[in-house]
Amino acid sequence: IDPTTTEVFLGILIASWGLGGLISSPLFGYLSHRIGKVKPLLYLGFSIMLFGNFVYVFTGIIPVGKKYLILITRFTTGFGLSYVSLLRAYAVAASTPIDRSKAIAFVTGGMCLGDFSGPAFQLIFTPLGRTGIRLIGDLHLNIYTGPAILACCVNFIAYFTIFFCFTEKNIGVINKEDTKNKGVDLPPYDKVAVAVCFLTAFCQYFVMIVTGILNAPFVMAVFHLTNAETVKYTAFSEFIRCFIAFLVYFIYMKFNFAKKVNSRKVATLAIFGFLMYHLISYSYPFLPGHLKMYNNDDFKFSNGTELTGCNMDKYEWCNLFNPINIFVYYIAYTFILGISNPNLNVTFGTLFSKIIGPRPQQIEQGWLQVAGTSGRMIGSVSMSAVQSKFGPKWVWNVMIGLCTVTLSSWIIFRRRMLPLTIPIEYAEFHDENDPDARKNKKKPKKLDSNVFDVKN
Repeated sequence: IDPTTTEVFLGILIASWGLGGLISSPLFGYLSHRIGKVKPLLYLGFSIMLFGNFVYVFTGIIPVGKKYLILITRFTTGFGLSYVSLLRAYAVAASTPIDRSKAIAFVTGGMCLGDFSGPAFQLIFTPLGRTGIRLIGDLHLNIYTGPAILACCVNFIAYFTIFFCFTEKNIGVINKEDTKNKGVDLPPYDKVAVAVCFLTAFCQYFVMIVTGILNAPFVMAVFHLTNAETVKYTAFSEFIRCFIAFLVYFIYMKFNFAKKVNSRKVATLAIFGFLMYHLISYSYPFLPGHLKMYNNDDFKFSNGTELTGCNMDKYEWCNLFNPINIFVYYIAYTFILGISNPNLNVTFGTLFSKIIGPRPQQIEQGWLQVAGTSGRMIGSVSMSAVQSKFGPKWVWNVMIGLCTVTLSSWIIFRRRMLPLTIPIEYAEFHDENDPDARKNKKKPKKLDSNVFDVKN
């Protein structure tokens, strides 16, 4: 679209989406907490995203400054997407302790469905190509404008769905009147546990964005795949991974599975799954074989044939990387991440809401979104440079270290990763069968009546 775009500016484009969310997440949370409502901010979020997608549709026919318009659209869509943290906060406010995990599963499952269906809908416009169908003047419905036009339609549908179907009911939080009438305040939440949750969100978003962005160039260089093979394998593996994730969400939603398991233990196992994925797919020195390599001179004699493998002139690490098995990599990618990520989303989100307690959580959920968005933004920019300069092995080293630190924090502070202790005055917010609550293992001893017998 704009030939003046450089690699540096491309990095800025990638980071701008996360920067928008980084700014808006705490802002949306603060405003929602101040006005005591979620609905107006949802309208605002959808409107900002609609504006970003609408501007993108016309970017191709604007004569100058196209790359800056794309920068604006990336920033605004990232800014508007922060309504997600409000939905998580509302899932807590609109649910009781008994069905809270199910409500959170619906929110995260809906996000998964969007991630799953979004790329699939984009494929619908692929046959249109760059020319497409002429709409008005120089505006065409093509492979580039089609997804943005569809996104605008989805924004309109979401807007009117909120208007006609969404009713705010805060039955899961203690309001100021209840606190005033009962004369008892909720105790403060454990800040160490909240800090562990922020670290976990950063780690999760960091790992998933880096894995997604670097997957295509990684498999092309390591498994010497063609562009067509890379697209086919990537699409198929993403389909399987998202399908597995959707099944996990379905189990949580249909059977309220989170009521049967301990969220802390499942979240710990999910983070361990992230670590295991990187350990299984790591390029160990004892692995046999070498990468298939070529250099820029080979292009002169290729006669238009697509060269596959690792470009020695582009990547200095080609000689130092021991190839892993392609089946091991894709099985670990689809199944381990496909199971670990949705389990972490539901259990970690449920436990975080319980740690905060039955109070308005817009601000805390906003900062949790900031932690995740920071991981997404830092990971997408930094790890691309690390892979180009030092190779995939150092990307894996960084992510293994991050997963190890996160997993260790859950193990070290496991006795603090518990729901807030709620005063007995708020008995209606207690769940006696909560699998995450602290259990009193020491049962009171039954007194023996013979103790009180008077022996002659």
